[in-house]
Amino acid sequence: AADGRGAGRPGTPLFPASRTMVGIGLEVNADRISGAAIDLTGSTVDSFAMEIDLVGSDPEPVMAMLRSHTVDLMEHLESSGVRDVVGVYVGVPGIVDTATNRVVFAPNLGWRDLFPASYLREVFAPDTPIHVDNDANLQGMAAAAQRERIEGWPASFIYLTGDVGIGGSIVSGGISETGP
Repeated sequence: AADGRGAGRPGTPLFPASRTMVGIGLEVNADRISGAAIDLTGSTVDSFAMEIDLVGSDPEPVMAMLRSHTVDLMEHLESSGVRDVVGVYVGVPGIVDTATNRVVFAPNLGWRDLFPASYLREVFAPDTPIHVDNDANLQGMAAAAQRERIEGWPASFIYLTGDVGIGGSIVSGGISETGP
């Protein structure tokens, strides 16, 4: 039984090991670049954020800056004993073809036809998946993951953001899809 009562030996509760495996989230937005490593317990192991005006920016130096901060993040993770990065998500404010990880158009940044994952591939192990998606879609996914911890939070909702520009996603049954 879930409460530990019943026939047989008492069960031993299992919990995810902290600070062993992490997922990494990276973001490029019109006013900042940022990143965080989250472990299996949902705790932030390490993070970075840099406020910078990226409106109409050249993607090459921006991606080089993101790569440099990500390398520093990885060095901190390795020195603190993190063994594995299970996946990476890169959020960009714009239209993203998630099948190819291509930023089709990011109007606030002024970027077209960019492959952010290609700038980051060498930072991670060859088998580490790197996904690129719309930032509001990823934020909707994060909200959907949090809803399981909050009693009464609906499985379907609309996530709207107005940080820089307006974006949103529709979460249906706990799965996020980019909204119009």
